[in-house]
Amino acid sequence: MDFQYAWGRDYHEVLRDRLDRLVDSLREHFSRPFKARSYADTGPIQERVLAKHAGLGWLGKNTLLLNETLGSFFFLGVILTTLDLLPSLTANELPPPDLCGNCRQCLDACPTQAFVEPYVMDARRCISYLTIELRQGVAEEFREPMGRHVFGCDICQDVCPWNRRAPIAALEDFQPRMFSPPG
Repeated sequence: MDFQYAWGRDYHEVLRDRLDRLVDSLREHFSRPFKARSYADTGPIQERVLAKHAGLGWLGKNTLLLNETLGSFFFLGVILTTLDLLPSLTANELPPPDLCGNCRQCLDACPTQAFVEPYVMDARRCISYLTIELRQGVAEEFREPMGRHVFGCDICQDVCPWNRRAPIAALEDFQPRMFSPPG
């Protein structure tokens, strides 16, 4: 049970702070007024699809964005703005190819069989949904397969070969927090 995204400070807050600083930097760089809104997994934005078309990676069989260097252990943030910005990649660089090949490790490792088929997840079966988003009791059929998971799940990422060489986050906010027992 390796919930790396929950070891440190809440990634929603960390990303939102950093995105807001980036917007402030844009305001210093561009003299004309513009509107901007930041999202860190908090708005009605399909971050993974946008990131794929921005050339950041491909959508893996586990439905997550995969990057050749970073694997899938990274967070996506979005800034929507009225600024006219030019793309930094050329059309022939977009989107990167799907490099999952014949691998099925993420699909086969899911204890609740949340993947209906490659690239298709039934979120209602996903342990992350069941333990974080669901606002009612977990259905009996999922309790045993969930095991001891009480908050999220990284199984499909843990078994992904693209994550074997993924770098470890150096940002202090993402380092494991130490808790002292009460008293």
